[in-house]
Amino acid sequence: MSEQQAIFLINIALITLLAMAILFDRSDYSQGLVADLIKVSVSGYIGYMQGRLQGGAPR
Repeated sequence: MSEQQAIFLINIALITLLAMAILFDRSDYSQGLVADLIKVSVSGYIGYMQGRLQGGAPR
């Protein structure tokens, strides 16, 4: 997989997760907990992919 393809896939995943976070934030039962979990997993995923793109070992 080329670097451009990886960045493209990351962008699609982030947009999808952001939309999910917005939808979950608007629902009554979540109280922001699901959105917080999504944000944490997104930031971890970004760090992991940046490490992969730079050629380092997965963290």
